[in-house]
Amino acid sequence: MLTNTEHAEALNNHEQQFNSIYASLNVQQRIAVDTLQGPVLVVAGPGTGKTQIIAARICNLLRSSDDQVQPQHILCLTYTDNGAVSMRKRLLQMIGPAAHQVKICTFHSFCNDVIQSNLDYFEKHQLELISDLERVDMMEHIIDNLPVTHPLKRLKGDLYYDVPLLNNLFNTMKSENWMPDYIYQCIDEYLQSLPDRDGFRYKRAYKNFKAGDIKQNLIDQEVEKMDKLRAAVGIYPLYARAMQDKHRYDYQDMILWVIRAFKDEPRLLLPYKELYRYILVDEFQDTNGAQNEILNLLTEDADRLPNVFCVGDDDQSIYEFQGARVKNIADFAHKYAGTISIVVLDANYRSTQAILDISKRVIDHNQDRLIHVLIGLTKDIKAARAERISSTVTPVLCEYMNTAQEEADLCNRIENLIQQGVKPSDIAVLYYKHAQAENLITYFNRKAIPYQVRKKINILHQPLTQQIMNILTYISKEFNKPYSGEEQLFRMLHYYFFHIHHHDVASLGLYIKSKKDLSWRETISDRAHLQQIKLRSSDAIEQLGACINRWITDSANLTLQMLFEKIIYESGLAAYLAAHTDRFHLMEELNTFYDFIKVQNNKKPKLNIDDLVSMLEQMEQHKITLDINKTVYREEGVVFSTCHSAKGSEYRHVFVIGCVKDKWEGSSGNNKNYSLPDTLTFSTTENQLESSRRLFYVALTRAEEFLYISYYRFTNEQKEVERSLFVEETGLNAELIQVSNENLLQYQLTLASAGSATIQLPNRDYLMLRIENLVFSHSLMNEYLKCPLSFYFNKILLMPSAKNDTLTFGNAIHKSMELLFKKMLEQGGRFPEVEYVVEKFEWFMHKERESFTDIQFKNKMHLGREVLTAYYNTHISQWHKRVDLEYRISGVQIEGVPCIGFADKIEWHDQGAVVIDYKSGQVEKSTKELNPPTVDDNGGSYWRQMYFYKLLLDADSARRRVNMTCGEFHFVEKNKQGRYEVKRIDIMPEYLSWMRHKIKEVYEKIQNLEFGHGCNEDECRWCKFVKQNQISFEMS
Repeated sequence: MLTNTEHAEALNNHEQQFNSIYASLNVQQRIAVDTLQGPVLVVAGPGTGKTQIIAARICNLLRSSDDQVQPQHILCLTYTDNGAVSMRKRLLQMIGPAAHQVKICTFHSFCNDVIQSNLDYFEKHQLELISDLERVDMMEHIIDNLPVTHPLKRLKGDLYYDVPLLNNLFNTMKSENWMPDYIYQCIDEYLQSLPDRDGFRYKRAYKNFKAGDIKQNLIDQEVEKMDKLRAAVGIYPLYARAMQDKHRYDYQDMILWVIRAFKDEPRLLLPYKELYRYILVDEFQDTNGAQNEILNLLTEDADRLPNVFCVGDDDQSIYEFQGARVKNIADFAHKYAGTISIVVLDANYRSTQAILDISKRVIDHNQDRLIHVLIGLTKDIKAARAERISSTVTPVLCEYMNTAQEEADLCNRIENLIQQGVKPSDIAVLYYKHAQAENLITYFNRKAIPYQVRKKINILHQPLTQQIMNILTYISKEFNKPYSGEEQLFRMLHYYFFHIHHHDVASLGLYIKSKKDLSWRETISDRAHLQQIKLRSSDAIEQLGACINRWITDSANLTLQMLFEKIIYESGLAAYLAAHTDRFHLMEELNTFYDFIKVQNNKKPKLNIDDLVSMLEQMEQHKITLDINKTVYREEGVVFSTCHSAKGSEYRHVFVIGCVKDKWEGSSGNNKNYSLPDTLTFSTTENQLESSRRLFYVALTRAEEFLYISYYRFTNEQKEVERSLFVEETGLNAELIQVSNENLLQYQLTLASAGSATIQLPNRDYLMLRIENLVFSHSLMNEYLKCPLSFYFNKILLMPSAKNDTLTFGNAIHKSMELLFKKMLEQGGRFPEVEYVVEKFEWFMHKERESFTDIQFKNKMHLGREVLTAYYNTHISQWHKRVDLEYRISGVQIEGVPCIGFADKIEWHDQGAVVIDYKSGQVEKSTKELNPPTVDDNGGSYWRQMYFYKLLLDADSARRRVNMTCGEFHFVEKNKQGRYEVKRIDIMPEYLSWMRHKIKEVYEKIQNLEFGHGCNEDECRWCKFVKQNQISFEMS
């Protein structure tokens, strides 16, 4: 705890920091920061200090003596999770730990918190997030049952052509909060308006038509489009009903649920309106219709003007339906006309004036802009930094004959810049799609030039996942029909992790060919056969044969997750990955695939290997991906990024490459969307073109001083291409760059060089990224104290682990007791009958059915019914009824460590609060976990759990003052003497300082990456794994 003197010094430091930041602000920025009351709209162009302004305004609110603003009264809504993290970091620098009490989150996170805090109202406990595969199945089923006369029913060709179109339409309807009746109305208005629009009447006589006649053929085309849209919208209720019947929801539903709840139940909305007296919205231009409705509901007040502060730039909105986005901003301004403060930030602290000028030339071609809607609004952005104003550097436009020349010259320019002393991280290569940079990244790998890139990849098309899928396919085939998977087995023999010499595969093939009716499986499973062949890796081959036979047998006796885990470890794959130079990415790939299996297994508890193989084939057929973000990170590396991902970043040197029509305008195709009327989207017919132009504008304005734009005239296949329209709009004169044959040859030889690329992925840099936003919990602390090596594998590497039947059984007991007490509270203090708690236990067990084998499930079901019935009958008359359930604590700090916690139950007594945790299992085995710490021991995990809760509750006193006097563990199973036991942990002040110190110590060790030593216990899975596979554990 800080002393009064230390606290005063901290406040003084933060005040000095704010004053320093405030002194650096220009006039318009100060107006934005100082306007604390009423509605405010800030139009912030690129590089004008948007994030700094929001953080400074929050700081200023807390300094204000007029309104006694507390941190918890402020809600800051961001567009992305990264935006929330960035904003909190900036605020932490200004106001310190109080920043954790300011609610900074995305709209989705806010709505999720509303739902989690009001679970009894929303009643969404049993819903699950729908997968892409389930959605496809659902859509196909709907289409199958349409009448043959339906406009979307196809009787030949691609019967399910409309599935992706329907998916996109329904997602848009939810995100924009468009109801079917509203869309029908907009369709009618659109069709009625066509005869009065330019382009739908002849302006002069033409053939048999007079000037003023309607162009009926064009109107008929629009009617046909609108009929298809109307038919598609008509399917939405069927889709919504199917989602409900299947107990599924999607990501957009959360916001819609909260909108409906806030409208239907004012008592639910009121506490949030009263709590959040000041609301700030970042990236206002990107808020969609549903998000905007949430904002309207939070800020509507008949008695007073809301204190709502919205910041954005319509020219940097990189999403479609810009007209709707601009309308949202304009409606906000018009709603508070006469009282709203509109501030335009037009002083750019990033770029040179030359860069700003060509960027303006480009964006001025767009029509869906705020300056065309708000009268008097102008956006003329000027360079503000002295060194940028005086810079004589101008943007460069380069033309190349083909892509190879563009790539070769780019690499040469970047290498020269680095040799001249430019930091690689000050250089960025931007493009429309990652595929444009594949050759460049390969070149950088082979030349050992440091770089950083983050891109989305489909793991189902990656070698590792395909190898695992091949093994699973082989087992499935061999189980159903022995010796039918020879093709799969042949591929398996080449996998590195089986350690089989490639010469041996050839020798095996020759031997098998010389014998009659001998299979590969029979050969590698029979030592007698192997001894007849001269092999270099006979032990490895024999071991694989034994594994295969074991896995085929296991496929009929183990759960799918258990089988998968067994394959991973017995095959040697786990050891191979742990020692691989690219292990972090490969482990992420493996873990993503394993998580997919778990999710499917959860939805279909008896999922077997045949089902999984069939499911993967269906995903391939429907082009359903399983994506991860692959990150190659060097803090001092050249940045490769799509223009989308580059938003919010800035670099001294920016190369915008591949600026050809096919990549930019051609990527704006509408083949997977229905045509939408502008009465619905409020966007021009050039909506998608304008969206791409805004993206190009974002790319240009990332540059601080040096901007290089390039395009090529021919592809490497000699196909002629046009340069992008946006290049024309810059007004720059292109310079034709002739790359010397020597440089071009050197580049091509480097790309073609033998050997695999060296991926620049230093462990330490990447690990720091993994733990950068770590939030501490008692379970995290307990796992690290138990074994840092296990913590590394489980929490950092994320090694796969099958669900544990014992843990799942314990969770089922927990959940059933929680729901029992919830029902009691709903019924005004009256507990339901014992059948209720047993029914909830059975529901949870069936929900988690994949965690058990058949015999385990049968036994645990019997045990759970027996345990809960006896526990209920014994304690029903004793249970305390003044309780809070699922008490969540977040956004607090203990000794400067960000912490989070979740108490299952808190009992309120006159003398104080008691935190309750239910435990299944034998109490005798838990004695050690209940002990306090000693000089040589960190105490038990149960003891630390209760002291952690005590410190969490104390740190959360701003929300609610809770005097926790003790914690209790209630064991629901009887001890060996046939009695129930309650283990009480009394809170002793002398131990609190020890616990604070231990939290800080463990957190610092994690931040310092101290994972290299294990517990060395015989039963420790990961200590044993490291020893068995002789893995060297060293951080580079």
